[in-house]
Amino acid sequence: MKNDIRIFAFNLFLLIGLNILGHYLPPFSILLSPIIIGLISFNSFKTKVHFSVKTIFVVSSIIFNDVLLRLYAGGTHDSEGVMVINLFFYLNSIIAFISILIFLSQKKEINFKTIFSLLLSFSPLYFYLNYFYSIGMEYRLSESDNIDISKNEKIFLNNIEFSPKTIIIDKDTINFQYGWAEIERKLNHKNIFKKTEITNNVNWIIKLDGNFEESNYNFDLYYKIHDTNYVGANPINKTITFSTDNKTKEENIFVFKDGDWKNFQKLTVSRK
Repeated sequence: MKNDIRIFAFNLFLLIGLNILGHYLPPFSILLSPIIIGLISFNSFKTKVHFSVKTIFVVSSIIFNDVLLRLYAGGTHDSEGVMVINLFFYLNSIIAFISILIFLSQKKEINFKTIFSLLLSFSPLYFYLNYFYSIGMEYRLSESDNIDISKNEKIFLNNIEFSPKTIIIDKDTINFQYGWAEIERKLNHKNIFKKTEITNNVNWIIKLDGNFEESNYNFDLYYKIHDTNYVGANPINKTITFSTDNKTKEENIFVFKDGDWKNFQKLTVSRK
């Protein structure tokens, strides 16, 4: 029994030590985690405690390591970081599962019932990642797809008016059909629990009608909010979205043709 406690204590020491190292040298904790998780899994099944206790400890170690990676050792600062840590989460889970199977096969304790129990024990990892994939992050939520959704979620603010409602550039006619303004929200998952929070900004969503689907449509039309500087301009599509502070009631949209940035058409949008 004392030897089992020593093994579990050593495993815990490896896990915490790895993430302390990762706090100061972030890449190492992520890159070394598959090796450490594999070692923890192998060590845990050398103990004489019940099978379920061993698997619970291994699964808890994978989850605990993932939380420490996201909140303490490096963290997830953007979507790319989330993808990398999620990848290593899956890798750690697979390595742990294989390590246990190798140990059981060496002991000739592997059978259908054992594999089924193992799969069942690892299933909470799937549900964990579904909820905690964004832990450590704070990011802006997307705009509503239509006005009805905006109203149902009680974030709708105003309808948007246009002047003029139609812009013609060369052979392309763009009709500004309708639009609305809504409260901007963000998801705060810096801690264990997710929170949806209201920001001080407003999302503007504008729906356009044009010959976007036709083969003769020029895909070289761009728009810029607020100024005529082509840096940061976006291609025209069926939906235009942008954000402003809550005090802004009117904004200008400038439409250009690629390569002819000085000849623009101005559209004024306002929310009443």
